[in-house]
Amino acid sequence: MTINKQTFKYNLLVFLFLLISSACEKEITIDIPQSEEKLVVEGFIEQNMPPIVFLSKNIGYFAPTDLSTLQNLMVKDAQVSIDFGGETYELTQICIDSISESFLPLISELTGLSEAQLKLYNYCFYTSLNPNLLGQVNQAYTLSVKYSGKEYHSTTTIPSPVNLDSIWYKKRNSEGSHGVIWAKLSDPIGYNAYRIFTKRLGKDENYVPVTNSVYEDQFFNGKTFDFYFYRGTKANSDVPTDNNSESAYYREADTIVIKFCSIDREVYLFFRDVETEIANNGNPFAAPSTIRSNISKGGLGYWAGYGAVYDTIIAFE
Repeated sequence: MTINKQTFKYNLLVFLFLLISSACEKEITIDIPQSEEKLVVEGFIEQNMPPIVFLSKNIGYFAPTDLSTLQNLMVKDAQVSIDFGGETYELTQICIDSISESFLPLISELTGLSEAQLKLYNYCFYTSLNPNLLGQVNQAYTLSVKYSGKEYHSTTTIPSPVNLDSIWYKKRNSEGSHGVIWAKLSDPIGYNAYRIFTKRLGKDENYVPVTNSVYEDQFFNGKTFDFYFYRGTKANSDVPTDNNSESAYYREADTIVIKFCSIDREVYLFFRDVETEIANNGNPFAAPSTIRSNISKGGLGYWAGYGAVYDTIIAFE
């Protein structure tokens, strides 16, 4: 067998390169520092509704996420209160295993969690049924949390609700049976920010934020304009229509309730950062970012006031 000189030289170079490379290998061990434990606040108040506050602890990136771990993340020994109108109101902790199942639909509606989730994780949250603490428009509410020797504060406002002028459904194409929701908005003069949720009756247990759910009126202050939005899906949903070509759309004949909320700027910034981070997930070219919080003393999460209006549409062009 005759071997070409060029081929022989090439094979020799490859062999030498592999030999050198293997000789230069070095095992590197990286010690990943433990994440600092921080309080996570997820709280909101809407006009004519009681406050709801979930407290938990953050978790390391490589920490286990089994049921026991997630249950242990809940903070059940904090002192929580709200200052409003010159008075301080203490919030009471309620855990799902301590209430009648007949209240689960109401708790699910208030918290945005499914009944199955509430029961599986035995969620605990803080609230007050004092009628003086039902949310009021254009009022400020200061949340205080005492936990593990620290005291955290956050203030939010329930802005005046803004009604949509009109809403309508439009199909993706003339032959299809899926589409998006269009709306007309007359934005009041002055700073305004919004967050949008929808619920398909008979399909969604709770209100789900639409895709890119928050907006501020930096570019449309005081203007009237048309816009549209795509249906959002819950994180880690295993519902088939949340994981196929229908996932961003509403189906023709759906009855859809739209929850259109006015929010303050700090709440807008938090959810904008969260949604940007979700959109960049897995993108190697995305710049690293820090999600802003309106919780003091290094707390994570948000305390949000919602000035909400509701409207219903049946999805027909």
